[in-house]
Amino acid sequence: MHAIEKILAKNSGRAEVHTGEIVTAKVDFAEINDLYLQTVYSFYEMGGEKVWNRERVCQKERPALPL
Repeated sequence: MHAIEKILAKNSGRAEVHTGEIVTAKVDFAEINDLYLQTVYSFYEMGGEKVWNRERVCQKERPALPL
């Protein structure tokens, strides 16, 4: 397993997790990139109604880069 899979497995109480699985895990802090609006759509599609703790979530804005 990769490092992220190990962290998710530990925080979900499972022996292992694999890429592509949806797991329920304890999350200390969540960050979303401004390019991943799809994540917000998925949150609502999976039944999400509100963020559990607004102080433990942030959205990172990427700096504007010249093309």
